[in-house]
Amino acid sequence: MAFGSVERYFLIFYERYVIKWRFIIHYPVLLICFIYPLTFYNVIVNTYPCENVYYYDAYVCGGACYQYETIVGTIDYLIHVVTPTTFIILANIILLLRFTYQKRAMKLANTWRKYRLMYIQLVSISMLYFIIWIPFVIISLIRLFYDPLFLQDVTMLIINYCLYIGPLASPFISLVGLPGVRQHLRRNNLITPWISRNAQNLIGPAATFKKRTEQQQMALRKEYDEHTF
Repeated sequence: MAFGSVERYFLIFYERYVIKWRFIIHYPVLLICFIYPLTFYNVIVNTYPCENVYYYDAYVCGGACYQYETIVGTIDYLIHVVTPTTFIILANIILLLRFTYQKRAMKLANTWRKYRLMYIQLVSISMLYFIIWIPFVIISLIRLFYDPLFLQDVTMLIINYCLYIGPLASPFISLVGLPGVRQHLRRNNLITPWISRNAQNLIGPAATFKKRTEQQQMALRKEYDEHTF
């Protein structure tokens, strides 16, 4: 998500360079984002010299033992949680400010419509991650550096599970940026079919009445012209 936020900024404002260097910047970074977490957590969970202790009578029985080590757990949290969240926040704030500032120029250059859905899609997903991750990061920092028991029950019972909402909801939010999705759903009566049918029933008679009225007006005008001349 952090890489997507940064790349989306450059894709909107520096599209030519992103397309030109995509085989050096885009694909290798995506590959690293996929391979690195799998490798890191497989190695550290399975090889770190500590013993996992599980409490089977507790609501949350436990986790990887390295997380309870001060140095390793803190480094893992700062690198893999705080840093990506910071990049997401900064990248989207900068994108929002610049997009708003250059909105008029983009309209004149006919690029506003091209990037509008992309912008809405990114902001929607980013807001979802803001709502989920920012409370988790703030509470975790307080527990890490100030009070280890701060909102412990809320964190264990609620906030830790809210993190799964992001991956589950992101595909549905991404549909906002796909052209033709709503038209396809409407065409197959998957969105408000009752309203669509009623609209067709109302539009049909109205169009027929309008057509008959125009025909009657043309006939009266023709008859008037014949009597006049």
